[in-house]
Amino acid sequence: MANAKQHKKAGQFTGGAVALYRARHQPAPLRILLEAAGGVVAGGVGAGLYDAIEPATTPNHRGFGHSMVANGTAAQYVVPMLDLWEDGWRESAAEWEAMAKRHDLPPGKRALYGLLSLWASFMAGTGSGFVAGAASHLVLDSATPRGLPLLMKAL
Repeated sequence: MANAKQHKKAGQFTGGAVALYRARHQPAPLRILLEAAGGVVAGGVGAGLYDAIEPATTPNHRGFGHSMVANGTAAQYVVPMLDLWEDGWRESAAEWEAMAKRHDLPPGKRALYGLLSLWASFMAGTGSGFVAGAASHLVLDSATPRGLPLLMKAL
């Protein structure tokens, strides 16, 4: 049975890998790396989601929050929104990068816009990273003898 450390490591790896893949067409290598880093961080957080909802106090802790029905339903709403999340942050990154290059602005403002551009690139990877990290938790739990419940845990 996977413990919290294993879930976090798997979530970070999976979140980073998915964010890296989804960022592959970005115009600059730094943006790709920042999105992947966002995926790593958010993947670790997402991997802890299910045990935060239903703490692993016993081997039979998996209930509705871990269920295939609940997560399949949630995925139908969340996954289509990932493109909107990423596109919004990528647009912000591009706008702030353009502002950072304006020579009519004071150097302090240009530096701030540069930092905001980097932050937005990082944030673009967090959505897919979080979802991938959460999914990795379910995959690891499904491979245990108790598996995942269809709807609720057996009493």
